[in-house]
Amino acid sequence: SAVGLGASWLALGAVGAAVSRKGKSRRSAARVATRAVAPGEKVVGIDLGTTNSAVAAMEAGTATIIPNAEGARTTPSVVAYTKTGELLVGQIAKRQAVVNPENTFY
Repeated sequence: SAVGLGASWLALGAVGAAVSRKGKSRRSAARVATRAVAPGEKVVGIDLGTTNSAVAAMEAGTATIIPNAEGARTTPSVVAYTKTGELLVGQIAKRQAVVNPENTFY
């Protein structure tokens, strides 16, 4: 389901902090919100990382990572084009990089 965008801001760093590795945050959350999120408002944060990317929705002060189509909380930041021109994104693009390096972008 689509998440409505409120007028509030979600720090991109907060998404990265919500994605934990072995129970520890990857990095600390930056606080750049201009005001509190009102009840019923939803905020979307996108962490476009150089290795992995993540998307989170914040509702009532709680950030929830939105899983990708494969069920993972993070998506590899990889894009590729097949020899037939099909666009691949994420894990599937990363998997085919060995056989199609000239059309794979990290």
